[in-house]
Amino acid sequence: MDLPFDLAGLYEENLAFFYRVENDSWHAVEQLTLEPVNNTLTATLNHLTIFAVLEKAPNPLYLPLITR
Repeated sequence: MDLPFDLAGLYEENLAFFYRVENDSWHAVEQLTLEPVNNTLTATLNHLTIFAVLEKAPNPLYLPLITR
């Protein structure tokens, strides 16, 4: 997939293909090759559905629940 659109503010190394499932959640495609020099993402797909190029979220930080 050619990436001609503006990526201002996004980190290219965090881009990934995501596909939509029935409950409206998005799952990342695992087999992905990112080539920032050529501005391409390549993925191996085994089904047809709605796809999107999105930026992966950073690892969430979980804080302990403290009660009195």
